[in-house]
Amino acid sequence: VPLSNSINTVYYVDVGKYTNMEVSSITVSPESVALRIGNTATLNAVVEPVIKDNTGVTWSSSDTNVATVDANGVVTAVSFGEATITAVPEYNKNLSATATVTVGLEPNDDGVFVIHNYEELYGMAQLVNSGIERYVTGDYILANDIDVENRYIEPIGNPDQSANFKGTFDGCGHTISNYKILLPGHMIVSSLFGRITGTVKNLKLAGDFTVYSEVNDRAVICSSAFAYILASTAQVYNIQTNVNYKLENTTKVEEIVGLARQVDTGAKVERCLVNDTVNLPDVSLYHYSGLFDFAGD
Repeated sequence: VPLSNSINTVYYVDVGKYTNMEVSSITVSPESVALRIGNTATLNAVVEPVIKDNTGVTWSSSDTNVATVDANGVVTAVSFGEATITAVPEYNKNLSATATVTVGLEPNDDGVFVIHNYEELYGMAQLVNSGIERYVTGDYILANDIDVENRYIEPIGNPDQSANFKGTFDGCGHTISNYKILLPGHMIVSSLFGRITGTVKNLKLAGDFTVYSEVNDRAVICSSAFAYILASTAQVYNIQTNVNYKLENTTKVEEIVGLARQVDTGAKVERCLVNDTVNLPDVSLYHYSGLFDFAGD
C-alpha cells in the first residue's frame, strides 16, 4: 500500500505482518514410539492453518529421566519406562498434542523377551511395575546366568497388587546371583518377585541376597529370596534358592521365608527346593519359616 507525504517519500506497509497467525489445531505423529535405551526417533508436529511462519512448536517431556526431546522433535531414550512428549504451537499455547514414548525391551521374532544381563533384568522390573500391559503379561526367558554383583533390583510385580506379574518367566535352568532388593520408603516387603499371578519356572537363586531399606532401621515385615505372594492363578515349578541373607540399613525383620510368604488357594507349586543361610546375629528376627508362612488349601 503506497503512502505519500509532502516531500514525496514513498513507504510500504507489509500487510502480511498483521495477518492473524493463530493456529487452530495441532497433531503429532507417530502417536506412540517404542525405543531401546540410547536410540532416537523423530516426532513430527503439523499445525493448521499454515500461515507464513506460524508452524513453530515447543517440545517437552513428562519425564526426562526416561526420554528427552530437542527443539526439532528428536526423542532420545534414556532409561526404562514411559514418557509423554508434548508439542505446543507457538501461535496458540492453549493447544497441545502428545505422543507416548516407551523405553523398554523388545521381543524376539517369537514374541519373547530375552533377558541377557543385569540391565535388562532391572528394566524388566521397572516396566512390569509401571503397569505397561505388554510387559506385565509378557513371556520372558533367561538366556544365561546373571551375577547382579550386589546391585539393586525392584521386586518384579508390586506386592501391593498394583502391577502383578501376570506373564511367564522361564529361567531355563540359569542362576541369578548376588542381588540386592531396594525397599523404598513405602515398601516393607522384599523379594525378587512381588505378587505372581502368572508362571515362573526353572530358576535358581544363589549367592548373597541383600535387603536394603531406604528408611534407616525400618522394620522389614517379610523377606523371601523368591516371592512374596503366589496368587490363586500362579504356577511355580522347579525353583531352587541357595542364598545367604544380608540386611543393610536396618536391624529389624519380622520374618524370613524360604520360597513365598503367602500361597493362595489354587496356586500350583511343584519341585521347589530351599537351602538358604540365615546368620544375622545383630538383627531382631521374629521367626523363620520353611517354604511358606501360610498357604491356602
